[in-house]
Amino acid sequence: MCKKVIKIDPQQQIKTSHYHSGAVKSQISYMSGKRHGMATWRRENSKKRWQEMYRTGDLHGVETYWYENGQKEREIYYNSDKEYARIEWDEEGDVAKAKLPTRSSIINPAVKSKKIISSRK
Repeated sequence: MCKKVIKIDPQQQIKTSHYHSGAVKSQISYMSGKRHGMATWRRENSKKRWQEMYRTGDLHGVETYWYENGQKEREIYYNSDKEYARIEWDEEGDVAKAKLPTRSSIINPAVKSKKIISSRK
């Protein structure tokens, strides 16, 4: 695996790693040495495996995973490194599980989320 660093400015850079085949394995944005912005990991066939958003080193925003067939597998929502919601799908695209936030937990992730489970009929 080889790595390449692209400097956008003195404090911001994107680190890219590659499979031996040359295909991009990951691209991760950094600001002042901490993950900041988009981080993406790909399969060797170039399809996305998962993607995360960071803010000064903490997961912040949505983290998404995909099945090998390209269907979304799950999304996890973060606020300052704390998970507050999650949705999971089966390989056909039907919602398998969801943990949705209460309104106050979006503002304050310390508030417990409601757990909702749904399954296919």
